[in-house]
Amino acid sequence: MLAPVRRNPWNFAGVGGVQLTSEHYRIYTTTNNPALLNYLPGFMESARGQYAALTGLDEQARPEAPLSVYVLANRQQWAVLTRRVTAPRQELFLSIESGGYTYGDVCVLWDLGYFATFSVAAHEGMHQFLRRRLSQRLPSWAEEGLCVLAEGFEVAGSTVRFDPQRNPLRMSNLRKAILGGRMRDLEGLLSTQAGENLAAAPRRA
Repeated sequence: MLAPVRRNPWNFAGVGGVQLTSEHYRIYTTTNNPALLNYLPGFMESARGQYAALTGLDEQARPEAPLSVYVLANRQQWAVLTRRVTAPRQELFLSIESGGYTYGDVCVLWDLGYFATFSVAAHEGMHQFLRRRLSQRLPSWAEEGLCVLAEGFEVAGSTVRFDPQRNPLRMSNLRKAILGGRMRDLEGLLSTQAGENLAAAPRRA
């Protein structure tokens, strides 16, 4: 998961941070988590290859500016940035309790710990990839499905391997939904927009 990275100071709302620039990403962060600081740029570069494999879209299709990813140290900082990025829709995004979002092609999340932050970053990175690659939006169910497929991974030493089955949080939530009788029928699912689910049950976006 290591990748060539340039490090530059970055300041957010009076808090010192760092900008990590790799080939395809600019990551702005205030976290002190060494795992994220050392490995997130390489993780995102590896995830980019996974996005191309899942979608059949060539990640080298054309030159493009690096994608912006913000990883704040805590939810309070995240909320401050969210108000700036998503106005006038900020209340919808501020209802997220754990995770992050992609607005346009900008990804904004906060440090949830090693595994969870990487999983959310992989999910939101797929949203970013699709925004850059497609001229029209996919149906919500198709895009969210691809993003969930992109989340699963395992790490062996300094190597990351993406595998949709390596997604324990989603598996646990699916099990709870089945046992709790909260599964939706296919017709209802296909007509649902992502924002409807977010407003009804604030969780990861």
